[in-house]
Amino acid sequence: MGDSVGPEARFESLPEPEAMALLRTHEVGRVAWETAQGPVILPVAYAWQDGVVGFRTADRGTLATLAQPTEVAFQIDDYDVGTATGWSVLMTATTSRETVPGAVARWHELLPAPWAPGDRDWVIVLTPDSVSGRIVARA
Repeated sequence: MGDSVGPEARFESLPEPEAMALLRTHEVGRVAWETAQGPVILPVAYAWQDGVVGFRTADRGTLATLAQPTEVAFQIDDYDVGTATGWSVLMTATTSRETVPGAVARWHELLPAPWAPGDRDWVIVLTPDSVSGRIVARA
């Protein structure tokens, strides 16, 4: 084994406005929360609107449990292997189900098509408690 590990990584915090701006640039993230069976992390196709994240789900299943207020973490990231640069955004949030018909209709217009088959009519929204981010780059 060689002693060389390559250039050192440089980490920088992203200001909250920049981290929030990155949330608007993607459509897929991961939502994580604690269940009675242990921690769960699932990918979701999402949209950002009026300071909150929203995604669709069916009225049954694991994600439907988030219709009840639940503390979650939501994360997106991007990494370029060739340049060893990337960023990560982490949001802590409280969930709820959007039930106002006009608001649900707006979400359905904004949200990407769900990956899973079947009806995905429920909209779960994540209201941020905090948003933070970091950039990583090889020096």
